[in-house]
Amino acid sequence: MVDVNEDSGWPRLRRRHARQPISTFCSGVPASILGGSADINGDGINGDLLPGTRRGSRGRQVTDVGALNNDIHGYNLSLAGTLNPRGQRLPYLVDIPNGTRFGDSFVSQDIQLSYVLKMRGNVKIEATAQMCNAFNVSNLVGPAGLPSSPFSDTLPTGTGLPRAVQFGLRVSF
Repeated sequence: MVDVNEDSGWPRLRRRHARQPISTFCSGVPASILGGSADINGDGINGDLLPGTRRGSRGRQVTDVGALNNDIHGYNLSLAGTLNPRGQRLPYLVDIPNGTRFGDSFVSQDIQLSYVLKMRGNVKIEATAQMCNAFNVSNLVGPAGLPSSPFSDTLPTGTGLPRAVQFGLRVSF
């Protein structure tokens, strides 16, 4: 059933096989930079945006740790230690360590090979082999920290699934 290609010497599969690559590419997701559990503007709701930032600014306007630390320094110099409109003292915020990475992109290359073998009558057997994350890219996912902690969504945690292989066999009749 398998013949050999005279040019390359490799087995040539007949038309009963299929190759299906699936490529997934996503950029890092922007997030908001919160001032921890502080009620900075005095509206009674904790977890306000860090002054000088907007919703979704981490990953857009604030692209690295240096820019984030500049915003932290500005807050500490102008607002930390003062009272908000409700009479609560605003906390000082700590710098984010150098080397901290923001939300990473996601890259995955999945491959499926299948081969259909026709038996007697209407009976067919299909063998499949699938490899997910074929290049074993460590995809960082999700934010770290509690929503009440300062800068809860600046540190990525966890990784996407490592390379995985699965095999299948389907009988149709």
